[in-house]
Amino acid sequence: MIDGTYTLGAVVRERGGSVTYEATDLSGGQVEVSVYAAGCFVSPVALERSLRELRQLEKVQSPLIVRVIDTGKMSQGGIYEVHERLTGVPLSSAGSLPPAEVAQIVHDVAAALAAAQKVGVVHRNLGADSILREGSDIRLFNFAVGDPQGGVSFGAIDCIAPEQVEGKNIDERTLVYNLAALTYRLLAGQSLFTTEDTGTALLQHAASLPSRPRCRRRCSRAWRRIPRRGRRCPSSSAISATSSATSRATLASRTTL
Repeated sequence: MIDGTYTLGAVVRERGGSVTYEATDLSGGQVEVSVYAAGCFVSPVALERSLRELRQLEKVQSPLIVRVIDTGKMSQGGIYEVHERLTGVPLSSAGSLPPAEVAQIVHDVAAALAAAQKVGVVHRNLGADSILREGSDIRLFNFAVGDPQGGVSFGAIDCIAPEQVEGKNIDERTLVYNLAALTYRLLAGQSLFTTEDTGTALLQHAASLPSRPRCRRRCSRAWRRIPRRGRRCPSSSAISATSSATSRATLASRTTL
């Protein structure tokens, strides 16, 4: 039992440094509890920041975001997050999607990111694994804790931005890179860099440009939208602008298929 309130059941998901369990609360309500080990945080300050952001997410009521119900510290270090039970399939299981579907997904993801930003939360783990799809609906989760990739690098390996690789502060500009990389992933059916070695992938995200995708006609416009380092707009409209641009690019590509 966690915090005298949540009785843990079977493990339903595991990712770098964290485990998610089925759980019930004192009233018998069905929830999930994600437990993040202390190793998920580069410092005590980072742990406190993630805990604060999770508590801010409790205020968000959006159909595009998995509802966070409760949060707290573990007695042995680390933190826990209580959220509604998840349904749907992660986008990481999808192959190459039609441009119209990608445009709608990118639009909805951008709207979810904007809703979180209204309470001061920037997604720290944006990638295909952190987006659930059920029919035509999507929902985001895994907001406040980036996947540990070794050293100071935290984030989703398929869409990790250079500053996440280097352990620097992240902001809206990070989400612009994440969102553009996600668009590429959904159109091409593969990540920007396809190496299976994590260290190599981190170096490529930090210092390289991806090769042009094999789905040249479908993806060429979106490829040109991948933001080079230092060219990402820091304004509050950056995410919306990137969403609009990538949506136009993906929809326009239908005429060349």
